[in-house]
Amino acid sequence: VRVVAPSGRTVLSAAVGTVGRGTRSVAWKVPRRAGDYLVQVDATDLAGNVASVEGPVEVLPPKRRKRGPK
Repeated sequence: VRVVAPSGRTVLSAAVGTVGRGTRSVAWKVPRRAGDYLVQVDATDLAGNVASVEGPVEVLPPKRRKRGPK
């Protein structure tokens, strides 16, 4: 699993190892800079078949906190 910032810099690279079938997740710290990050996943099954998928993830700017009454 690899996450690439809009600048082209890799912000996450994780080797997950052998996992069973089903839905999996990888946690990563939300970047401070908003933009479209590219998520890439490469996998090889037990028979040696290779697959890759990639897609964008839009990181939004942080919400401004409302100040309470003074």
